[in-house]
Amino acid sequence: MKKILTLILILTMNNIFAQKIDIQRIEPPNWWAGMENDTLELLFYGKNIKECDIKINSNYLKISKISKAESPNYLFVELTGVNSAKPETFDIEIRNNNKKTTYKYSLLQKNKQKRGFSSEDAIYLLMPDRFANGNPKNDNIKNMLEKADRRNPDGRHGGDLEGIYQHIDYFVNLGTTALWLNPILENNMQELSYHGYSITDFYKVDPRLGTNQSYIELIQKLHQNNIKIIQDVVFNHCGKNHWWMHDLPFKNWINNDENSKTTYRGSVLFDPYASDFDKKQFSDTWFVASMPDLNQKNKFLANYLIQNTIWWIEYAKLDGLRIDTYAYPDQNFMIHLTDRIYEEYPDITLLGETWLQKTSMIACFQKNNNINCKYKGGLTSVTDFPLFYAIKDAFNEKDDWTQGTLKIYYTLAQDFLYGNPFDNVIFVDNHDVDRFFSAVGNDLKKFKLGLAVLLTTRGIPVIQYGTEIAMQGYEHNGHGKMRKDFPGGWKNDKVNAFTMTNLSKIQIQAFEFTKKLLNWRKNTPAVLHGKLIQFLPYDEVYVYFRYTDNQTIMIAINNSEDETKRIDAARYNEILKNFSFGFDIISETKINDISKCFTIKPKTAMIIELHKKNP
Repeated sequence: MKKILTLILILTMNNIFAQKIDIQRIEPPNWWAGMENDTLELLFYGKNIKECDIKINSNYLKISKISKAESPNYLFVELTGVNSAKPETFDIEIRNNNKKTTYKYSLLQKNKQKRGFSSEDAIYLLMPDRFANGNPKNDNIKNMLEKADRRNPDGRHGGDLEGIYQHIDYFVNLGTTALWLNPILENNMQELSYHGYSITDFYKVDPRLGTNQSYIELIQKLHQNNIKIIQDVVFNHCGKNHWWMHDLPFKNWINNDENSKTTYRGSVLFDPYASDFDKKQFSDTWFVASMPDLNQKNKFLANYLIQNTIWWIEYAKLDGLRIDTYAYPDQNFMIHLTDRIYEEYPDITLLGETWLQKTSMIACFQKNNNINCKYKGGLTSVTDFPLFYAIKDAFNEKDDWTQGTLKIYYTLAQDFLYGNPFDNVIFVDNHDVDRFFSAVGNDLKKFKLGLAVLLTTRGIPVIQYGTEIAMQGYEHNGHGKMRKDFPGGWKNDKVNAFTMTNLSKIQIQAFEFTKKLLNWRKNTPAVLHGKLIQFLPYDEVYVYFRYTDNQTIMIAINNSEDETKRIDAARYNEILKNFSFGFDIISETKINDISKCFTIKPKTAMIIELHKKNP
């Protein structure tokens, strides 16, 4: 009997020592040696992990601080030595009495690629779920709450990263040089998960779109085709089903609850008379009921979000970021965020969604602005909503003192407020507003006028998927109906924009016009990085020039509904006196004696390459 008891005791002790601690997450999952910032903070998540001891068996990194959360299931472990470290894989030992778990952690070599996008680029914006279904096998994934239902405008339709990969030649042919994808991270929500803005895991590509590895492969292929990648990132909120929502590290990890809804009034950030109540109602409340408002004042969350962003930049070799709802998070955090990113990647482009109507407010978000703002702007680029509204309205209105093309003129006249208006991202529509073709009354002439301005004025132009084929949709009918599937992205689509099958005459004309301007633009230095001079619109004609030392382009727009206008060259003599003839790239016709008079048809744009006198 004694021998049996001894054997049971030995087996029991062996079982105790063999038990492992349940570690569900260590984030970031890896890091890079040689980073400019010397510290790395690891989030550990597992049952009662606060009772555990952590040991780092690294040749370079040391634990400088361990912080416990309010929940017993989190630890935040700060490491130092990253800056001078070399690449290595080391063990992290996690012990609790007789239990032990070992986790291998890697420091990789930091990449030194060139990053950033600029006015020399033309961006193509697409929503992955609505562009092309390259792999129908991932339409429905076990444990993902929402299944594919293409009949539902607000449901998942099956577009994925493979569908984008298969059509890279389309972007090249169209003439775009950068790709902006709406968020590709996991959105494991019961409904409305297709748009990507309800993130439930900040380190994982949504499996219905692909995998982290397939995302890397897509980016590699894009770079091989000289197309840059811009990742859409979200700091203001997460999805209600995010893994941490059932067990928050700290009570103040999020602000308020789902019954607290933002006012969407970003003006309170700059209003010198704004009440504290209005400021909190804007910044510290939920965007919508399915998106908890993250509290970036919590230093651990703030560092988590910053490190996650840097992780994706390095892991995926990103060229730039589009920062969703930039005005909504704590602005002191946003300044710290941009500073940290630029510390590691001085040449990266940071584009913020700054959805405000006034130039003076949007300009505050851009670095080196010329305004005495409360907040020091940290963005390279801002979304130029004032110019968007001006272009949308201009061709639906008759020119008057402040109407029609005067709206474009006056908007550009305020560019002195920006740090660099040529870094502004400009657009005629995006995934949140009416399709441009619909906004101008399905009028192809007005559509072409808007595209002509978009692709010749200052800034970085964005073409939303389907704009090039005059896709239609109104925001007030519902976002799902506005964000229609790209025709040809699904196997049995009768209309196929990739092969130009069964497109209408208007769709073909819109595509050919957009393609012509985009491909011309990317080989035209005066438009890519030249200066801008504009003349006051006169008699419904708006004229401006883009120029470098070696090239000058004249853009003339007749906004009249039915009257052919006479261009009196004497009015523009300060520019035209140096040239003898021009070539209109739209009509492909030569204009002789450019320094004299010529005519322009109603609701028409002319983009004229100017040529000097023959020697």
